Amino acid sequence: MRYIVFIFLSLHVSVFAETLALENFKANVFSKSDKKPVEVSVSLIFEGSDIKKNEHKAIDALNIVIGSYYAEDLVMSKGKELLKATLISYAKKRMRLLLMPFISKS
Repeated sequence: MRYIVFIFLSLHVSVFAETLALENFKANVFSKSDKKPVEVSVSLIFEGSDIKKNEHKAIDALNIVIGSYYAEDLVMSKGKELLKATLISYAKKRMRLLLMPFISKS
């Protein structure tokens, strides 16, 4: 049953989706080893309904979520997947946005 709901939501978002590309989004996160801030640069592509109209909400959600991660976690693939999952759930709960982020390779 969960798979049917997931497929339905994925198709619904992809049919009515808009795309927002954030290139070289810069944020300061802490390092685990020396507890000093490190500037990270991330390029993301968001898909969702009305994403152009709610661009400020998507950027705000990314800023809040990425600040809760360490720099070393964002380098590993497991950390990137966790970042995407956290971003999706935060945007859905707090901002009422249905996002599908993709980490672009740049």
